[in-house]
Amino acid sequence: MARLERVGWVESRWEDPDLSISDGRPRRRYYQLTRDGAEQARCALADISRVREKRRAGLTAQPGTLGWSRSSPGSTGSGDGGAGSGQPG
Repeated sequence: MARLERVGWVESRWEDPDLSISDGRPRRRYYQLTRDGAEQARCALADISRVREKRRAGLTAQPGTLGWSRSSPGSTGSGDGGAGSGQPG
């Protein structure tokens, strides 16, 4: 969190010490994304989403298998002899 704060993506503040004393616990430190930090987070999530969609687009259900197989040109879906392929291992 300290690194994110140093680059300006997060701001922090300590809670009122009276609250923690009355509750008998250590003080809490609260963090909040800055505008720049929120934009960076949005970009990172969009990148992750694009990668996932590309992976999903490369996966197709193959008849006769128990799971998902990578599709490839010329693939018959017969598997490589692994679990769920119907072929001896």
